[in-house]
Amino acid sequence: MGIFSKLNIFKKREKVGAIDTELEKIKPLKPMEVGNENINARMELVATKIESLGIKYETLNERLDRIEKMLNAIYELAKQ
Repeated sequence: MGIFSKLNIFKKREKVGAIDTELEKIKPLKPMEVGNENINARMELVATKIESLGIKYETLNERLDRIEKMLNAIYELAKQ
C-alpha cells in the first residue's frame, strides 16, 4: 500500500471516465422544424388554456364569496 491508495485519487478518475462514456452515448437533440401552422395551433392552444384558467379563477372567487357569507352568518348566529 502506497500513499496514493489511501487518497483514492485513481478510483475517482475511473468514475469520471465511466460518466464520460455514458455522455458519449447520448445523442444530441435535433432542432424541431416549426411551420407557421404549428405555431398558430400552439398559440390557439395557449389562448384556450389562458381562458380556461380565467374561468376557473372566477369560479373560485365565487365560491370564496359564498364561503365568506356563510362564515359571517355562522358568526352572527354564534354571537346571539
